Parts: sequence; structure tokens; C-alpha cells
Amino acid sequence: MVEKARLYHFLFLFVILILTILSILFVKNKNEKIRYRFNMGLLLSGFLLHFIKLFFEPYRSNFPYSISKITFENICAFNIITFPFIYRSNNRHLKDYMILVGLIGGIGSIVTPYQVTGFTEITFDVLRFYYAHMVLYLVPLLMLCTKEYKLSFKSIFFVPITFFGVELVILANEIILYALGIIEGTMDNLFDPQFKYYDEFRNAHLIFGPNPGASFYRLVYEPLIPDLFKTVPFGTHKGETRYWPFIWLVIPSFIYLPLVGGILCLIFNVLLKEKHPVRETNEENKIVTVGNI
Repeated sequence: MVEKARLYHFLFLFVILILTILSILFVKNKNEKIRYRFNMGLLLSGFLLHFIKLFFEPYRSNFPYSISKITFENICAFNIITFPFIYRSNNRHLKDYMILVGLIGGIGSIVTPYQVTGFTEITFDVLRFYYAHMVLYLVPLLMLCTKEYKLSFKSIFFVPITFFGVELVILANEIILYALGIIEGTMDNLFDPQFKYYDEFRNAHLIFGPNPGASFYRLVYEPLIPDLFKTVPFGTHKGETRYWPFIWLVIPSFIYLPLVGGILCLIFNVLLKEKHPVRETNEENKIVTVGNI
């Protein structure tokens, strides 16, 4: 079973890689209008799939809990819903967020898809999962590759602030789900990253700390979190291990997001910078040559 699931996973990775390359080649020499329609088509298809999935299993059988799956329950859900609107906007901070978090979240979710780990059957939801997360990173990648959008070394430092604004939206969404009874739990459950509902961890994008389902990511963020941010300082639970909501994410976010942004700026703004033809005149023999800078 494990071997079969791993085989399917690597098969999907290969197909996604091919689709990524073909998409880049397709839009490379297209005009702005065609590129826009192609990117918007991808984003809208992901947007529609996000809501259409309620008519398929396992969501249909898990109603009304499955309503939570079409809300802002995590970063990727927020992105798939909002990216079509962000793409149309002229807000640089939102576009920077779309580029960085779309690339990180989309690629990270595809490479280590703990949400669908262990599947041995290719279902609609498995296909939807891989496709939706491919869209999240593919459109930002195409925007960079075609120079449709250019990251700025200065503005990328605002991305963590936008990220925490999104986290607040996700937290508010989770509280509303509890209040409406879509998720039946207590406030203790809300703050508990180990709380499981319908056999899945309910932790609004790891706001309240990591859960076992995302243990792989500990390698990335754990070394950057001080023990202070992982310990209850007061009260009856003093000394117990419990991550400070939001606070534990501050250092990793303000390090990794600008770091990834800086690397992307270096790649697309410097190493892959477009070369424009210039004219050089040789004063001695008056020969005009054309070169590149």
C-alpha cells in the first residue's frame, strides 16, 4: 500500500513538472492579453473546484462539516479563493504576497502533501488537490518568468505583515465555524493543535502550534523558535509545552519569507534579467555595431 501511494505521488510530481514546463513555453512569447487570460483561467478553475468539491466524496458524506472546507480554513484555501481577485488588483503588497506565499505554499503542499498521504486510489479529490496546489504556484511562477510582475527587494519585507493579516482572517473564520456549530468543540479544542474532528487535525493553519500531520515542517521552523515561545509562562499550566498563538510564527515568517523573496529577486531580476540591444559606435572607423547589455 505504501509503495503504491508513493508511486502515485511521484507520478503526479512528474506530470506536474511537465505541465509547468509546457505552460512556461506556451506563455513565453505570447502577448499580454493572452497571458492574462491563461493565468486567470487557471486561477478561476482552481476557484471553482474549491466549491464544486462539495458535490463529491468525501465532502458530500461529511455535510455540514464539509462546509468548513470551502471557507478560509487554511492558507491554501484562502489563496485559492482570493488569488483571482489579487491577480486583478494593482496592490503591490498583495501581489508580493501572492508570489511568495503562492510559490512556497503550492510547491510545499505538492512535495509533502500530508493531507492526502497514503492514498491508494486516484479519486476526484486527489486530482483536485494536486491541481489546485499546482495552480497556486504556477501562476506566480508564470508572472515572474514572463516579467509580467517584478518583485522588489524593498517591498518583500512587507510580506510577513500581509501574511499575519491573512492569519487573522483564518482565525476569525475558525471562530465563526465553532460559533455556527459546523465544528462542534470547546474553546480548549480551538487552542489545542492536537484536536481532531472528522479524523483530521483542526488547527487553523498552525496558528496554535504545529500538529503531528505537519511534522515534516518542523525541520524548517523548529530551530528558529525560542523555548520561551513554546512554554506556558503563567497559570495552572505553567511550564507546559504550548506554543504561543501567532507569536511562535513571527521569527520564521520574518526570516523565510524575505529570504525566499530575495532569492527570487536575485534569480528573476538579476540572473535572468532581460538584455536590451544597444548601439555602439566605433569613433575610429565609424562602424556601428549592435550588442547586448
